[in-house]
Amino acid sequence: MAGLNVALSTAVSSLLLLEKQMSVTSNNISNANTTGYSKESVQVASSVTGGVGTGVTDLGTVSDVDKFLQNSVLSANTESSQASAYSSLYQDLQNALGQVTSNETGGNDISSQLGTLETALSTLSTTPSNTAQLTNVVQDLDNLTSNLRSVSSKIQQLRTSADSQISQTVDDANTQLDTINGLNNQIISAENQGQSTAALSDLRMNALKSLSSDLDVNYYVKSDGGMEVFTTSGQQLITGGSVSKLSHTSVPVSANTTYASGGINGIMVGGTDITSEISSGKLAGLIQQRDTELPNAQNALDTLSQSLSSTLNSITSQGTANPAPSTLTSATGTSFASTDKVAPSSNLTVRVAMVDSSGQVQNFQDVDLSGAATVADIVSDINTAFGSPTPPVASLNGSGQLVLSSTTSGQGIAVSTVSGSLASVSTLTDGTTTTGTSTNFGSFFHLNDVITGGSSATSISVNSSLLKNADLFPSATLNTGSTTYPYSGIGASDGSIATSLENALLASNNFTANTAVGTTAESSTTTPLGLSGSFSIDGGTSRVGVTVTSTMTLSDIAEAINTAATSAGATGVTASVVGNGNYQLQITTGGSTLTFGNISGNVISSLGLSSSPSGYLGTTSSTFSGYAASIISDVAARASNASTAATSSQTTLSTMTNNLSAQSGVNTDEEMAKLTELQNAYASSAKVVSTVQTMFNALLQAVNG
Repeated sequence: MAGLNVALSTAVSSLLLLEKQMSVTSNNISNANTTGYSKESVQVASSVTGGVGTGVTDLGTVSDVDKFLQNSVLSANTESSQASAYSSLYQDLQNALGQVTSNETGGNDISSQLGTLETALSTLSTTPSNTAQLTNVVQDLDNLTSNLRSVSSKIQQLRTSADSQISQTVDDANTQLDTINGLNNQIISAENQGQSTAALSDLRMNALKSLSSDLDVNYYVKSDGGMEVFTTSGQQLITGGSVSKLSHTSVPVSANTTYASGGINGIMVGGTDITSEISSGKLAGLIQQRDTELPNAQNALDTLSQSLSSTLNSITSQGTANPAPSTLTSATGTSFASTDKVAPSSNLTVRVAMVDSSGQVQNFQDVDLSGAATVADIVSDINTAFGSPTPPVASLNGSGQLVLSSTTSGQGIAVSTVSGSLASVSTLTDGTTTTGTSTNFGSFFHLNDVITGGSSATSISVNSSLLKNADLFPSATLNTGSTTYPYSGIGASDGSIATSLENALLASNNFTANTAVGTTAESSTTTPLGLSGSFSIDGGTSRVGVTVTSTMTLSDIAEAINTAATSAGATGVTASVVGNGNYQLQITTGGSTLTFGNISGNVISSLGLSSSPSGYLGTTSSTFSGYAASIISDVAARASNASTAATSSQTTLSTMTNNLSAQSGVNTDEEMAKLTELQNAYASSAKVVSTVQTMFNALLQAVNG
């Protein structure tokens, strides 16, 4: 009798377990195409009582997953997501810059537009008074500067997009963290009740995979079934049933907006900024583009703009329009105070001439400016030389621009430096003075600039007066050889300025990575800037640490850098203020690549300084067109590499995912065969129950009979 009971209980336990196995197998088949589903199986063990086998025991339903492969998929997913985000923005940057056309002129890229400008200047040099040719040159120059501004704007739009995507990715990461934590609670509850957690674990792993595409994380599962999640640097995200969410507030990004001291917000967890700790995932790709790749492209464009504007303006400052205009005014953006100090050379003489429409000088004065100490002195000396007429020849307008006006109706005014040079003088907070770079009179006051805002590709433009009237282009020069008038002052066939401009575009220039020039132009060197912070300069023989306070002027900051460099024994590190009427801070290391570090406060970002002045190109020697082509080619190569890396990482992810699927996914043929096997086993166990039942009945009849 006891043996029959054991046989019956053994058969029943087998039937119950087989029913569960068939249910799990059927569920596997149903989820064969469910993304992230892992094949489940029922764990079985023999049941033994008193040394006698009493059937089977159900140990629970588990997912058949190789943890090593699973972690490999998470890692590959993180890398693929990063590469994809990184590549996407690089493709957009490449599209913004365009491709160098196969034609030397006529293309819409910056390099080709420089070639078009050079050709127009070559034509102008032979017909310098031809209005149509003047218009062509101004139009080509406007196309070039407009394209520089447009590309610069697109770069900042891409940076803004990257910052916005960072916020969106942070939101997604928080959603996945909440999902994981919610599933943690369900899994822990199911574990406590002895229920299967396989399906819940699959859902949790899917959420973890989505999280891993956003940023690199580590995790482990505790004994109660709950999962804890950390960043790879150890920052807690899920622990003890509590979620520490990420936060980030996106902002519109401009050329001088930087992380973290320049207006771009960090990615926070509580009160901790983890931005610099994120090394992979979509967030890492977006951060790298926003803070490194896109700014480097902007830096290269700024270097091109600065060099182009200074080169062209230095040439046209020695020229004059033909016919000469009735007034000459400092370019837009420049501003002088009458009290601004100047340092003329001992032989500075400037010819200011009244010229008729045929280029004949009808009146001139060679003005000795060697004794001038301020801008007001220069204005006074010019007016005195002409007998102090009313209205005056020289004046400062309400914007602080120098204005030179003809005193005779129908005549224009032209100016040329006969000899000597002029420099600005800045007074430091301690009372000492510094002298800027010496230049000719026209260049100092920006009287014939063809480009304005050239400190940055963001602001570079053609002088607005030329856009209104191309005949004002300073294509000729004022003859200063004669000592009596009237004389032929401006020749109709004088194409010297156009020729010099053409030669400058064709000449090889040095673009360096050891000099940083601020893209922000200040109107004064003596006004406190209200900036504060500290930074270090590397690239000299030793690191230079600099501290800036809110009362310091632009000249004070330059002096502070020089003092710190001397104190640190950093040979080669020097700072100076460049420009007249609009001023920028220039720092050079003398030879080594310049970089900034330990940045705090808003000094570096507000002055528009970059630690990579020429982007990724480094120090190079090239024509302007060649340099522009190098910028485009460098971005194209990097975009291609990024695309290749994205494809490769996606292939790796697909391979790892397929491997995991092959190991833990559902093979319907195998599951159907298994189902058939279980059905046969079920029939056999049912037969045992039927046989035992027959034996019971026979036994009972025997006993009763």
